[in-house]
Amino acid sequence: ETGGVLVGYGDVGGGFVVTAAVGPGPNAVHEPYRFVPDHECHEREVARHYHASGRTETYLGDWHSHPTAAAYLSPRDRKTLRGIARERDARAPTPLMMVVGGKPEGIGVWVLRPHTLPWFRRPVPCRLAHYDDED
Repeated sequence: ETGGVLVGYGDVGGGFVVTAAVGPGPNAVHEPYRFVPDHECHEREVARHYHASGRTETYLGDWHSHPTAAAYLSPRDRKTLRGIARERDARAPTPLMMVVGGKPEGIGVWVLRPHTLPWFRRPVPCRLAHYDDED
């Protein structure tokens, strides 16, 4: 597996605009069924995007691959998504998780939406749209 972080901003309609998918970082650990990101690299990259964008782009969530599986959220992925939402330093109470599947090929994106009761928070699928700079 490989992965990284998603950087961007929330739009006025409650959606998200991902402006960058940062790679794993030089000290990441890649294994067939597990990925450990280079957190220090990710923190630097998020800070760089934040300052370069005039403090509008920030950390939105994570992305990773399932090279031998479909684009779905595994139980570990769901646990990670909830952990991101609870982590104050992440500043992402409704984080995104993008999974790039290898067999079959595809991309899935989920967001952890808030709920009045924390244990009822569930990842929900997102609609994915692609925009070019010319659009």
